[in-house]
Amino acid sequence: MTEQTYNVVSNNAAASSQQRTRRYIYRNREEANQCPVQEYFAENVTYQGYYFRRRFRMLKGLLERIVDDVTRECSIFQQRYDARGTLGFTPLQKYTGTLRQLAYGIPPDALDESFRMSARIARDSLHFFYKTVIQFSGPKYLRKPTRNDIL
Repeated sequence: MTEQTYNVVSNNAAASSQQRTRRYIYRNREEANQCPVQEYFAENVTYQGYYFRRRFRMLKGLLERIVDDVTRECSIFQQRYDARGTLGFTPLQKYTGTLRQLAYGIPPDALDESFRMSARIARDSLHFFYKTVIQFSGPKYLRKPTRNDIL
């Protein structure tokens, strides 16, 4: 009986240790990045300042500064190569996806169609964005107002 149990356990361990492959979905990240860049961030943009502010609820310079700061402080936002050797999402794509989740309350998997971003990347971007903002901007902006702030 003990020998049979040992054989069953060792066979299950051998079967579970076999290499598993993940299913890869080609999302064409580069094309997904070109649309917002051409519409809002290129030299000759499609939508001018008013439309940018209406869409992002902030000035373009402020958004670019936030993207630079978060990218510098958090390695998740830096563009890297993935395990397949393809270039990952740009910091702008990750930040814009994070803003959409925060502003509209959409779930991470909803970004697959518009940003061609997996739910895991969207979720991780949101998580590390708010951790970075709290860590570096919290002492200045996320505090109780002082007497000078109120007056």
